[in-house]
Order: sequence, then structure tokens, then C-alpha cells
Amino acid sequence: MDPKSSWYYRVFEATTSGIFVYSRAGNLIAINQAGCRMAGRTRDEILGMDPREFIAPESHHVFTAFSQAVGRGETFFGEATGLHKDGSRYEAEVTGTTVEIEGETCFLSSLTDVTERNLLQRQLQQSQRMEAIGNLAGGIAHDFNNLLLVILGYTELVMDGLGPDHPQQENLHHIVGSSKRAATLTSRLLAFGRKQVLSVDVHDLNALIEGFAPILERALGGLVEVAWLLSPQPCLAVVDVGQIEQVLLNLALNARDAMPGGGRLTLELGVVEVDEAQPGLKPGPHVVLSVSDDGAGIGAEDLDKLFDPFFTTRREAGGTGLGLSMVHGIVNQLGGHISVDSEVEVGTTFRIYLPEASRVPSDGTPVAPAEPMDLEGSESLVVVDDNDSLRRLVGSILRKHGYEVRTFRGSTEILALTEAELGRPVLLITDVMMPGLNGKELYLALAERLPELEVLYISGYTENAIERLGLLDPGIEFLEKPFTAENLARRVRTILNGNRTAS
Repeated sequence: MDPKSSWYYRVFEATTSGIFVYSRAGNLIAINQAGCRMAGRTRDEILGMDPREFIAPESHHVFTAFSQAVGRGETFFGEATGLHKDGSRYEAEVTGTTVEIEGETCFLSSLTDVTERNLLQRQLQQSQRMEAIGNLAGGIAHDFNNLLLVILGYTELVMDGLGPDHPQQENLHHIVGSSKRAATLTSRLLAFGRKQVLSVDVHDLNALIEGFAPILERALGGLVEVAWLLSPQPCLAVVDVGQIEQVLLNLALNARDAMPGGGRLTLELGVVEVDEAQPGLKPGPHVVLSVSDDGAGIGAEDLDKLFDPFFTTRREAGGTGLGLSMVHGIVNQLGGHISVDSEVEVGTTFRIYLPEASRVPSDGTPVAPAEPMDLEGSESLVVVDDNDSLRRLVGSILRKHGYEVRTFRGSTEILALTEAELGRPVLLITDVMMPGLNGKELYLALAERLPELEVLYISGYTENAIERLGLLDPGIEFLEKPFTAENLARRVRTILNGNRTAS
């Protein structure tokens, strides 16, 4: 009977793992079709070859360990880098054992290609590391935001108390300026950790990019020359500043990696009229941000996969494939479109199209500097925050403007008061996330006793829990930390004036 007609042989040939059978002397005496495909050779080419020719040099020690284990009659488990005839490599899971064939002890090795599995595991681990780093960065930035708010607030109080001609005013101005720059940095950390309150409004991208340029150039290092071709006309679009800066940074770093020996990066802004013939875009005026490099370029076979999560051409360098997918997601979220043109050894250009905004912000009110407002008041307010320094600061700022202010560390303190002790405060200013009741729960509890009570929520960042509270819905009064004393006083006065008008 022909052994090739047996079902054993058919199973041997159909197995998707490569099976290699060696004599005790180490000669390859049998191999299935999967093994031939892995090695990139025909069966006739392979039989009699040294098994180490199918393994990358850095994995020869695995073959030695395999030989020693099965020589002792033990089962072997390990991983090795396989070597194809054309020089390409793959990651393989290797098992080995002894088997009796026609009365002779032989060694059987099974190789399973686990390249894709290992890649997915590394991508998952990288994503988890990024998530952990984001959580850490966001948590640190949130706490630092609270410290900045205290520094900024008390410095402004001192400045107001000293008068405009005091010799220390200049020094205090430097403290305020540095605090505001530090607040910008923490805002970027919060955006990285996805713990930032998104604030979309009409912005001129010319000014936005000019402000971000020094940070971007430092991130790129000295080998990349940056050309800024901004528009002579306003380029207005409804965006979140932190998100757009994230897009710029990702595209710029991607371009830097394509120019390891240095090169030129060009950022260009303009306004174009889009017609119906351009796919992915609604007709009408669009702000176009182009980011171009003269680096290695991208092959045509990879262009369609460029924005896929986890797709990367830089696996060896530790690329995750998440940067461009994040850019794509942000642009889509802003109602825009992104396209890419690239030629190998010539360079790459990404174009971001964002609908041009009218000269009014998204809520329909005109863009204009804040009008002068009388920030003084005499109403009764309550402040609830578990951060002692912040609570005292907010109380000091509002008392300075004439308000009657009582402060509490948390919901337990204020809810323990009788109706007579609590009085009739007209506004609750509360942190969002606190021990015990959160800000919204506290407000609802107080509103049962005080139906006319208004609320202003304050926080340094938002988490999923905050979003579930519905605090980002239209009409919710929310003030993001860090804020200036004037921001706080203006927001309080605006809320109280609106309530008075409504009544």
C-alpha cells in the first residue's frame, strides 16, 4: 500500500504548521508542504540540508536547545526567528519531541508562524502602555493645574492690592505670565491623556500655528528645516486647539521619521473653494492645512492602509500605527477630511480640509472682545471644593468683589446644615468630582431645598464619569481650571445677571 494514500499522510500534508522530521544524526528526512512554504524551498531542495539554514542566525541557540532537549527524551517548547529562502523572516513557535518511525527514534519539530499574533500582542501592550502613560500624564496635569490656579489667583490678588505703580508689579507680571504658559503645557498633557474638556470654537489657524511653532520646532530637533507658509487672510475654522496641536505634532513627527538624515518640512495654510467633484468633501469654502516633507515617501501599496489603526511601516523602530489613525479621527470629528499624496524617494504631503467658519463662533454670538462689565455683587454664594487651597482662593476672589461667600469641603458639611443655617444662597460653585456626592448630585440635593439656586461647575479635566453626568450638554455652566480671577468673577456675574433677567 502506498503510504501517501494513508490518512496519516494526508493529515501530515494538510497541517498548517510546518512539520520537520530529523534522523537521530540530524538529517532532515521528511517535511510537509507547510514546512516547504515556510522555508521557501521545494521538498527536493530541503531534504538533507542543515536545519540551521531555515533559522535566522540569532536563533541558532534555539536549535541547540531543541536538540539537547529531544536528545534527552524531553518535549521542547520555544520561539525562533524563521528564515525564508528570499531572506525574509518570520516569528515561529517551535515544539519538539521524539517519535518512533519504523523502529528508529527520530526527532519531530513543529513550527507555527506566530508573526501576526505576536504583532497584535505587541500592539496591545503598546496601546496599554500609552493608555497608562496618558492616565499618569492626565492625573499629574490635573493636580498641577490646581497648583497653578492657586499661584495664579493669589498673584493676581496681590497685584490688585499693591496698585498699578508698585515696583513689584513687573515681577508679579512675570509670575502670571509663567503660570499661564505652564497652564498651556498642562492643557497639552491633559489632551494627550484624553482628560481635557474639549472646547470647540472659531479660531484663526494662522494664529494657532504661529503660537505652536516654537514647541513644534523643538520637538523636531535640529536636522529638520521648517518652512511656514501661512495665509495672508484669516483662516477661520471651528476647532479644538488641543486637538489641532495634536494633529500638527503627529504629522510633523511622522515626517521627521521619514527624513532620518534631515530634510525640509513645509506647513502651508490657505482657503480654497471645494466643488461637488471632490469626493469626501462638501461643496463650499474650506481651510486647507498642508504638511509636506521631502523624505522617503510611501509606496502605493501602503497608501490605502495608511490611516488603519495599528498599520505602520516602522515596526522595527517601535511604531504603533496609532498616530495617523488618531489624526484621521480628529479631522473627521471636526467635520473635515484628510488626503495624502506620496511618491517613494520624493516625499509626502498630507492635506487637511476643514470647513471655513463664518466670523461668529459655533453658538452664533459675534466674535468680539469681552465687553466691560461691573463684576461687583452682594449676593450670597456657596463654594464646595475638597482642595483646601482652591476653596480658600475662590472664596477670597469672590469676597473681594463684594459677595457673601461660605465655603465647604464637601457635600457632608453643607447638607448637614439646617435650612436656617444654610440661608438662601443664589449660586453654588462646586468642583465636579469629589468624595461623597459629586458636584451634580450635590446640586440636585440642594436644589430640592433651594429651587432658585444656580450652579457653576469647575474642574481641571473631564473623565467618562463627568460625561455621564451630562455636564457637557448645552446650557451647562462649566469653568475649566486654571482660570483667572477675572474669568471667575465675570462668569459668576454673567450667571447671576442672566438669572435676574429671567426672573
